[in-house]
Amino acid sequence: RPARPRGRGARPRAWCAPRVAPEAEAAPADPLDFTREKLWFLDAGLQQRARRLLLEELRRPGGDAAALFFGIAGFRGGSGQRVKFGVLKEDVDEAAITSSPEERERLRQEAARGLVNIDAAERERRDLVGNALLSATAAAALAAYFSGQPGLVRFLISYPLVAFAYGFKASAKMGL
Repeated sequence: RPARPRGRGARPRAWCAPRVAPEAEAAPADPLDFTREKLWFLDAGLQQRARRLLLEELRRPGGDAAALFFGIAGFRGGSGQRVKFGVLKEDVDEAAITSSPEERERLRQEAARGLVNIDAAERERRDLVGNALLSATAAAALAAYFSGQPGLVRFLISYPLVAFAYGFKASAKMGL
């Protein structure tokens, strides 16, 4: 049996995985190509890759870590999809877009000045969802009250629903 080398972290070459030189690894054209798979976040190696990308972006002067974070989460501008009702995604029909590229650029600049990232139609949908959730919460609270549920149970039923509903209402109001 061969003697093990001594010292911190010293191991014979045969006991560890072969090392690949960094210049030998080909960088992908799109650093977020791995997020196209539906369940990429269940792979520990891909999770580490996402963390490493975020850390590199945070360390880079002038880096946009927020845009990278949303890209990792699957929200990319110009991808042919939009968010609907705050949580669902919908494919955008390119033929249904009636505005010119200049008009879209003007809207983007206006949104950047106002610090909003959703359009008026999505704001109306989120306000509608907030109102519906508040109505459902009132109905659930009344049902719990008239069925004789204790105060803690009524609170545990009502509070999360009210918070969720007001989250949608605030999103509609602020445009975020």
